Amino acid sequence: MYVKNSLMGISYHDFIKKHKEIIDTFVSANRKGLVELTLPYLLKNTHIPQLKLYNEIHELLESNTLELREVSVCPYCLNEDKFNENAHTKCSRCKKIYTTNKVIEKFKLVNIKGE
Repeated sequence: MYVKNSLMGISYHDFIKKHKEIIDTFVSANRKGLVELTLPYLLKNTHIPQLKLYNEIHELLESNTLELREVSVCPYCLNEDKFNENAHTKCSRCKKIYTTNKVIEKFKLVNIKGE
């Protein structure tokens, strides 16, 4: 079985072995109820250097093992809404309109079987 990745073409077992620490972090966080993780969380909870972590995340995104979701945070009620390119966003919880200042990237482990 091979991981769908046009750049590498490595076997499933080698893929899991290469990304074991980051995958284990996602699995551990999932057991605690955290489905989506941010980069700061991954930097804090792994022993992977920053540049290597970015490269691993890129490879995992490319192989459809991780899914990226960009969110903006409402300053009034701290609700997370899907990020859109508009200058102003309407909160889905409190219905107030706010300017999108920050975009938070969240990653979700969706596929570790390489299919």
